[in-house]
Amino acid sequence: MLLHVGEDLSVRLDSVVAILDRRLFERAPVNAQFLRSARLEGRLEGRLGPEVESVILAGRRVVLSHLSRQTLTRRANLGLPAGVLRAREQAKKARRKRR
Repeated sequence: MLLHVGEDLSVRLDSVVAILDRRLFERAPVNAQFLRSARLEGRLEGRLGPEVESVILAGRRVVLSHLSRQTLTRRANLGLPAGVLRAREQAKKARRKRR
């Protein structure tokens, strides 16, 4: 399933590692450096600027979105932070392997 993150960008839902608020990247220099590195490596997608509301980590991709983290979470029908979803998916896979 695809998650539309705005501006003609989509990511595969199963590749989403985290959906983060942009303010996280303003507070810590190491996070800002992460975005710079992603841009230099060609992994950053979307437009940098004041309209960016969230940062989506999807595999090796770093996708910027003008939509809020909450909106993206609702679009994905998660109702949970992405990390919780990932943990639940991994637990389901582990249970299936044990059967």
